[in-house]
Amino acid sequence: MIDTKLRGIDVSVYQGSIDWKKTANAGIRFAMLKATQGRSVKNSSLYLFEDSTFKKNAENANANGIICGAYHYLTATTQAQAIEEAEYFLSVIKPYKAKLPLGAAVDVEDSRLPKNKELLTQIVQTFCDTVKKAGFEPLIYTNPDYLTHRLGDVTAYGLWLALWRDKKYVPRDQSYPNLRMWQWGTEKVDGISAQTDANFGAANLLSAIQAKNARFYETQVCRIAGLSNTAQAYLKAYPQSEALFQKLYDAITNVNKNSVSFEP
Repeated sequence: MIDTKLRGIDVSVYQGSIDWKKTANAGIRFAMLKATQGRSVKNSSLYLFEDSTFKKNAENANANGIICGAYHYLTATTQAQAIEEAEYFLSVIKPYKAKLPLGAAVDVEDSRLPKNKELLTQIVQTFCDTVKKAGFEPLIYTNPDYLTHRLGDVTAYGLWLALWRDKKYVPRDQSYPNLRMWQWGTEKVDGISAQTDANFGAANLLSAIQAKNARFYETQVCRIAGLSNTAQAYLKAYPQSEALFQKLYDAITNVNKNSVSFEP
């Protein structure tokens, strides 16, 4: 179920330099960041390039508590090109994997994509499977027309639905069982000079990510500290927050050189 209180944005170079602190204070909880593209829309000879704001956005959004994912604008017309584009995408986002818990999306909307439904489905599946093998959760960004007329069954992957409606409208779960987030339109957000695409997330989107991260840090803390089975059982019986386990992890591994307080 979509939660209209769970606000997100997706951004690229077109949003310019973002003040992520202001954006976070404005109530934005998550962001999908453009990382790469296949062929340029304006210059067809330009193939495989990185969005110039991706790295800065990944660093600064995370530093301000905004949970992120990344996306690639697809232009592949063959399965071989799908692999090529996916591998280029991965080469850019892999160093930022820890900062991208929302996963890695493929943007399926370009007019140059194959009109053949079977071929386009194979291209999208190949891209997503390549991303999945690299350890990222694959998502598909597309619209209802593509889902109905241009793509076959892609429900094995999370859906980021582009369906511009009044934000009071909410897509029905039974129509989109794999829905992770919904791009409903555009809005002006504090900290961003230009209009930006606006999204709502599924109700469990952030809680699932935070729980997954907490389990990761819990496992690492237990392993590194050599905690006994009794201590580990205690932690599982009284689950702590992701933030606390991350503090413990940073302290034990001496990642954080500053003094670490465990005060609530």
